[in-house]
Amino acid sequence: MTSLFFRLAGIAGLSSLLVGLGGGAVERPVVGHSALGTFGERTAAYAALHRKIAQTLPPLEAAENLHALYRTQAKLASGIRAASPHAQQGDIFTPAVAEIFRSTIATALSGVDTDAFLRDLYEDQEAVPGFRPHVYDSYPRWATHEVPIVLLLRLPLLPEEIEYRLIDHSLILWDVDANLIIDVLPDAIPWPTS
Repeated sequence: MTSLFFRLAGIAGLSSLLVGLGGGAVERPVVGHSALGTFGERTAAYAALHRKIAQTLPPLEAAENLHALYRTQAKLASGIRAASPHAQQGDIFTPAVAEIFRSTIATALSGVDTDAFLRDLYEDQEAVPGFRPHVYDSYPRWATHEVPIVLLLRLPLLPEEIEYRLIDHSLILWDVDANLIIDVLPDAIPWPTS
């Protein structure tokens, strides 16, 4: 389902994931940690809800054109919002999870000029200054780049319905097929120190 969306929407494929910094062995956070266990359970529960609602809709692969694809996408997003109307920031990125993610990302970007790092990510896109993502917003089209591999390799794996994205210093959980932001971790990318 996801691959058709990427092809039709013109979003770059897997090769652009290989934007990275440095090399060497990396370790993902230990999923057995109780906070990360909760993160895994909550992303899995969201993915199960996504699949349940998607089963009631025409498959995205059946969309004859972009308009049909966007209609199905909007219905999926609407169904998810209706099934979980009280979703809010921090439901998945709980305070304990947020602390682990921020620490993991800070370690991955240790010694990196984060302003230059973010500027490079938006090199081909026109970022909207001051934009603040919110749960259940659509993911903005100007922010369609992938998360660099230097971070992806260190973050917990996600169900196939969800991807990580960055908007300014925030880490986003994005439901690709519904084009829905499902949680936001503000200040995930460290701010430069003076």
